[in-house]
Amino acid sequence: GRAFVMSEEAYLETTILIGLCLVALCVGQFIHRRHLHALPESGATILVGFLFTLLEDQSEQGHAEEQVQRRRYFDPIFFNLVLLPPIIFESGFHLNMAVFVENIYTIVLLAVVGTLASTAFTWAVVYYAGQLGWTATPLPIREAGVFAALISAVDPVATLATFGTLKVDHTLSTVVFGESVLNDAVSLIIF
Repeated sequence: GRAFVMSEEAYLETTILIGLCLVALCVGQFIHRRHLHALPESGATILVGFLFTLLEDQSEQGHAEEQVQRRRYFDPIFFNLVLLPPIIFESGFHLNMAVFVENIYTIVLLAVVGTLASTAFTWAVVYYAGQLGWTATPLPIREAGVFAALISAVDPVATLATFGTLKVDHTLSTVVFGESVLNDAVSLIIF
C-alpha cells in the first residue's frame, strides 16, 4: 500500500495544535485545582486560543495575505467527522436519561418556544434596525432571518461548567443541558 507522508508544514501545524490542546488542558486543570470560579475553564481555553492568534499574527507580518488565509482555512469535513462527534457523544453519554425523560415537557417547552421567540425577536430587531439605518448594512428580510436562526441557539457551556463546579441541583443541570441540545436542533430546522 501507499505510505502516508506528512509534509513538514503539516507536521508543524499538527504539533502546534496538539501543543495548544495541552496548554489549554493545563490551564483548565490549574483553574480547576485552584478553585478559581471567576474564569470558567471554557473561557480560559478561548483566551489561550486568542493569545495564540495574537502571537501568530505578529509572527506572520512578512507573509503574503493569501498564505495567511490558506492557513486559516476551516475544514468543515474535519470538524463534522472528527471534532463534533466526540463532543456530542460525550454529552449524551453523561446525560441522566431518567431525569431527562421526567422533565421532557419543560425541556421541550423551553427549547422550542424559547428558540422560536428568540429567533423571532432577533429577526425583527436585525431587520428593522437595518431599515431604520441603525446598522452599516441593512439585511434583506430572508438574510435577517437566517442570521436570527443562527444566533438564537444558546450554548450554555460555561453555565454548565459552573453548575458542575458549584454542584448545583442535578435536575436543573439536566434541564439546562437538555434545552441546549434541543434548541440547537430547533435552530437548525429554522435555519
